[in-house]
Amino acid sequence: MGLYGGYVPGFSRRAFLGLGAAAVGGGALGGCSGRRERALTVMTWEGEFDEAARAAAERALGLRVTRIDPDLTRLTAMITAGSPPDVVRAAGALDTPFLVARKLALDLDPYLAASSALSADDLEPIGDVWRFDGVKQGAGPRYGLTKDYSQDAMFWCDAEVFAAADVPLPDAAKPLGHEEWLDLARRLTVRRGGRTRIHGLDVSGQGMFVQLMGATAAEGGSVFSADLARVDFSAPEATAVLGWHLAYMDARVGFSPADPNPDGWPFPAFQARRMAMATAGYWFGALLDDDPALARAAHLMPAPLFGGPRVSPCYSGIGMWIPRACPDPDAAWAFFEWYFGGEPARERAVSGFGLPALKSLRSSLPQGEEFQRRAVAVQEAELPYLTVLSFTPYARSAELEDIVTRVLRKAHAEGLSAGKTADALNTDMNAVLARGRDLVG
Repeated sequence: MGLYGGYVPGFSRRAFLGLGAAAVGGGALGGCSGRRERALTVMTWEGEFDEAARAAAERALGLRVTRIDPDLTRLTAMITAGSPPDVVRAAGALDTPFLVARKLALDLDPYLAASSALSADDLEPIGDVWRFDGVKQGAGPRYGLTKDYSQDAMFWCDAEVFAAADVPLPDAAKPLGHEEWLDLARRLTVRRGGRTRIHGLDVSGQGMFVQLMGATAAEGGSVFSADLARVDFSAPEATAVLGWHLAYMDARVGFSPADPNPDGWPFPAFQARRMAMATAGYWFGALLDDDPALARAAHLMPAPLFGGPRVSPCYSGIGMWIPRACPDPDAAWAFFEWYFGGEPARERAVSGFGLPALKSLRSSLPQGEEFQRRAVAVQEAELPYLTVLSFTPYARSAELEDIVTRVLRKAHAEGLSAGKTADALNTDMNAVLARGRDLVG
C-alpha cells in the first residue's frame, strides 16, 4: 500500500517505500523554480492514465503531457534537484501525514476555493484523507484529491461456494460479528489431499497492518497514540484484534503472513472459485464484468463488526498531490480540474471501478446488471459508516507492514500469545517511529 499502493488493472499491488531525508533536504522545497515550457509531467501508472488519456489531457489543456511510472528513486532525485513531477500518484489514507510532515505537498485549498470546475462542497467525505493538521487526519488544509475509493473492510461472497458447502449467505443488511465471520470461514474452507482447495476467507489482500488498524477502530480503540508517535498493541482493543488474527492464521482458512498469497492479491483465487469470501471494497465488482457466472454469484457485504462502534474505513483513497516545488503549479491544478472534475472522472464513475470522489457523480455508478444493483444498494447503506483513520507521519506504511508480516509469521510458528505478539510489534514499530520523529523534528 502507500504511495504506490492500491490495486490497478494490469498491475500487482506495490508498497510505498517512502521518501528519504534527501527528498526534504537542501533547497528542493523552496517553491517553484520559475515558469518553463508549457509541459506537464504526471507520475502515475499507465493502468490509470493510459496513452489515450494522456492525449486527451494534451487536447484539453493545450500543453504537452508526459507520463512516467512511479519510481521512488527517480522521484527523490527529481525533488532533490528542484524539478519534481507536476503531479504524483499516492494513497491519501496512508501517505498524507508523511507528505505534510516533510513539507512535500502543496496546500490545495486556495486553488479549490477559486476553482469553477471543482467545489469543496461536492467532495465526498473520503476527500478528508488528504487533510492533515499535524495532529489529526481529516482536519486542516487539503493536500491532494481522491480519484475514486472503496470502503476496504467490506467483503465479497461467492454464493455458489456457499451453496456447495450448504452454508447460507450472510444477510447483507446485517453486519457479521468477527467471531461469526471466522466461524463461517472455517465451515467454508475445503481441504483435500493435504491441500487447501477452497479458502474460506481472505483478509490479507489490502495488507495486514491496515486490517489491524481498521479492526482495532471497530473494537473501539486505536493502534496509534494520540500524537501518532507510538503504537500500543498491548491496549485491550488492539490485543483482542491480534488474538482474532492469530486465530485466523491458526485456522488456515485463508492467506496470511504464514500462508502468503502467490498471486499477491485475492481476485485470481476468487475468480477461480477457490475463495468463498474476499475482503475488498466496492471496486472489486468492476472486475466481474467479463465473467457473468461469477458476477451472478458475487455478493458485496458490509464491513464486519468487532466489539465497538460500526466503522467502515478506506485503506487507500488513491489520488494525486502536487509537490510544493512544482515548476508550474497552475498547470498542475488545471490537470487536476480536468482529471478529477472533467470527463475522466465521469468515465471512472460509470466503470464502477471504485466510488466517485464527487457527490455529483455518485448516481453514475453502473446498475445495468443485477449484481451491480445489488452491490450499489449494499454500498449506499455502508456509506454513513465511512471513517477516516489517522495514519502516522513518522513511518511509511510499507515499513510497518513488513514488521507485521515478520512478527505475525513468527508468532504463528512459535505459538505466541496475543500479548507476546503485541510486545514484539510495539518494540519494533516504536523504534521505527522514533527514528521517523527525529527526522521530522
